[in-house]
Amino acid sequence: MADTLELELEPDWGRIDTSSSETARFLTERGVCMDSVHALTMVATELLENANKYGSFRDPNARIRYRVTMRGSSITVEVEHPVNEHRADDLGKLDQMIQWIRSFQDPFQAYLERVKEVSAQSLATTDSGMGLVRIAYEGRSILDFFVDRQNHINVSAVHLL
Repeated sequence: MADTLELELEPDWGRIDTSSSETARFLTERGVCMDSVHALTMVATELLENANKYGSFRDPNARIRYRVTMRGSSITVEVEHPVNEHRADDLGKLDQMIQWIRSFQDPFQAYLERVKEVSAQSLATTDSGMGLVRIAYEGRSILDFFVDRQNHINVSAVHLL
């Protein structure tokens, strides 16, 4: 049986900390160990930041849907939001980054490689790509995504306890 925290959020950077705190409370109340609580709170923060950064919120009713689902020995963090159709290359970059992370046997190796790449970038570069690598390594989570028929993207991170 699944136990779920579900939130519908306005695209507001100020709601990220509140949502992360709600995640920590939800997980702590269910007896999840503090290492996993900290890891999943970071995962939530990274995914919500990406939703705010890359989502399409021209419609004033557009929202970010956020779920944390505990099922058996896994916890899944999901963030869903409208896709910005004018930034279709973002979906390709997301897919490319997830596949790149999966190409490593150990997410720590992907993390080290990404740190090397970022350290070689110009200081003017604004997109490090570290968030997804942090989710895989520090969050000990498996990333995936899909785009539905309503042009919403759902990005998930599965953490095994």
